[in-house]
Amino acid sequence: MSGRVGQVVSGNRAIIVYTGVDDCMAPQARILDRTEALGDGEFFAEVFVPCGTKLSLCATIEKKVNPDARSLPTTRYGKLHETLLAEGVGEIEFANLGIALKDGPERTFPTARKAMDRPADRPMRADHPQRTR
Repeated sequence: MSGRVGQVVSGNRAIIVYTGVDDCMAPQARILDRTEALGDGEFFAEVFVPCGTKLSLCATIEKKVNPDARSLPTTRYGKLHETLLAEGVGEIEFANLGIALKDGPERTFPTARKAMDRPADRPMRADHPQRTR
């Protein structure tokens, strides 16, 4: 996924793009990736998800000095106006995406977890080597 956030930053501010499953703005959002954009707002994010996953992108302005790369409180954020559907075979690209930011109440996005949980309706077979007993 690539595009531009409609904001320019410098100094101790960074543009962060969050990739979420379904709605990245939901209070308990499932965030898969946290990517720092360039100072001019240009970004590139990559996630690996099962076919049919609905993705959303949110962007924020946060402090740049963040050695733990954890989500920080922000009052400037926005969301891509469309839901992205990861559907097809092989690598799926979404380009020329645009995210506008606006001021709002303070919020902190959930911490990114790269791996998705296995769907409850598709249990791992009993003899699978990675199955925990």
